[in-house]
Amino acid sequence: MSDGASRQSRGWGLFALPAAAFVLGVYILSLALLIIRSFTERDGEVGIGVYVDMLASSGFQGVLVNTVVLALIAAVLSVAIGYPIAYTIARSRGFLRGFLFICVLTPYLTSILIRTFSWQVVLGQQGLINSLLTSVGLPKADLIYNSIATTIGLVHSQLPLVVLILVPVIQRVDPSRMLAARSLGAGPAESFFRVFLPATRSGIQVTFILALVYSAGSFAVPALLGGNSGRMLGSFIHGAIEEQANYSVAAAASVVLGLVVFLILLLFTALSRQKIQNVVAPQIAAAPAATAIADGSETEALTVVAPPAKKVRATTSLPARAVMVFAQALDRTRLSYLKGVGTGVSILLAVLILIPQLLAIPISFSGARALIFPPQTWSTTWYARFFEPTWLDPTIISFRVGIITALVATALGMLAAIGVSRTASKLLRGGITPFLLIPLIFPAVVAAGAFFIAFLKVGLIDTQTGIILAHVAITLPQAFIITLAGMQTLDPDYERAAASLGAGRARIVRRILIPLLSGQILASLFLTFITSFDESTIAIFLSGVSTKTLPRRIYEALAVQTDPTVGVVAVLFMALVAVIGIAWVITQRVRRKITQGRNQT
Repeated sequence: MSDGASRQSRGWGLFALPAAAFVLGVYILSLALLIIRSFTERDGEVGIGVYVDMLASSGFQGVLVNTVVLALIAAVLSVAIGYPIAYTIARSRGFLRGFLFICVLTPYLTSILIRTFSWQVVLGQQGLINSLLTSVGLPKADLIYNSIATTIGLVHSQLPLVVLILVPVIQRVDPSRMLAARSLGAGPAESFFRVFLPATRSGIQVTFILALVYSAGSFAVPALLGGNSGRMLGSFIHGAIEEQANYSVAAAASVVLGLVVFLILLLFTALSRQKIQNVVAPQIAAAPAATAIADGSETEALTVVAPPAKKVRATTSLPARAVMVFAQALDRTRLSYLKGVGTGVSILLAVLILIPQLLAIPISFSGARALIFPPQTWSTTWYARFFEPTWLDPTIISFRVGIITALVATALGMLAAIGVSRTASKLLRGGITPFLLIPLIFPAVVAAGAFFIAFLKVGLIDTQTGIILAHVAITLPQAFIITLAGMQTLDPDYERAAASLGAGRARIVRRILIPLLSGQILASLFLTFITSFDESTIAIFLSGVSTKTLPRRIYEALAVQTDPTVGVVAVLFMALVAVIGIAWVITQRVRRKITQGRNQT
């Protein structure tokens, strides 16, 4: 780098300081106070008594085992179900590709509480499955408030993330590999399992680990679907705070959960030789592949990219041999030679992902309070009820919190991305990135417990300020990742040319970088707003009587009483996301046409 370029790159690192200070002062400090509280007993003495009593409790041991087992099962099923959908999306075009993406993205952009409500409709005593059973003369099944319901809810919640990570991984694998294997005598199934599947192993590993840690940290699903047999650590922590007011036990349980998740990530990164930030934020590993919206090229929003597939050595392990035996059996039966079977299975699985979401529509027009499907009577009562203060006020608060969160998180994330991408200090660049991604490492329920303990000391519980601070802390990494991907596609010569003409850094950011990053900024505003608006765990922990967000109101409606107004919320939220999505597509098409016109001119 020349002396002039070196001088020009100095000072950019200061742009990352506000975001780093915010993460340090809000998130890291809250975690530190959580750890301190976990060693503080009720009488004020400091020691490990809380951990000793908690770990010796048979109830906690059962919850801990439940958490690990259910998270493992959910992670395995999520990858097994999500892979064929991702494969079909990656290898298809046109209407089929768009349809499958809609089936996956619709739940992804919808609150986990609404998805859990949908499963209450499906699995309930008077729900969809039991209605089908009784219609054919079979007795009702006990499908809800057990570990099976928890597992189903966890798998459904993780599938969109698994698919979105695997799609770009599969797209990077050359399909001619399978053709080469077929030319050497391998059948379709054998060539897929022997050649294609190992080439995507890195993506499979990342999705499995993320599904595992996110399932282990789940709160809403086990709390609303699990009952006693499906209880997990998230609901245990919330019960210690909400029901027992035993904050030391809640802090200790949060530390145990956070430590388990961190050790899993640490072990995986050590074995796979990846950086931890590339695991919790896989799109960073291939940031240049994130096409800049600012240049008018087509992008797939919300697509995350796993590390490039590595060359895989042949293995003779027992699982590998079992898979090959299964593949060869498929080839011998000629089932693998049938065209369209894989596509049909993928379409069926994608529809099953979407159907629970759509069941909220008829429920919102039900005339009964009970969740009966199909509804026996029809009414618009619940739509009128939504516009009463008990529902409208929390909605307004959630909109206000979401807008402020999106603006603050995007501003801090954008400045940090500019600083990290343009600073000449490798130490600063290598240190700030993983530091800003720390909020992605630990589950939301751990952060919620930490925020509750910390904010309790300063009177921020049940306040909009407290919720906004917490939401900015967890959404800031999203904004940072999105804008960093955009910054890495921009040519720094633009800034150097402006600087040579006398423009200061503030003017360069305002007149050059912000216009070029406008697509990433809009995407960041959208994602951080949606994340804040439908974030449930932290909102449930921090909100209460005077400041009640919409997720908190939904949780109360599902946990305390049956209220079909939640179906109305689901319908309105899906409509909102659809309108924003359509507006986004139209905007990008207009931008591309304008850019093409300028290029032709």
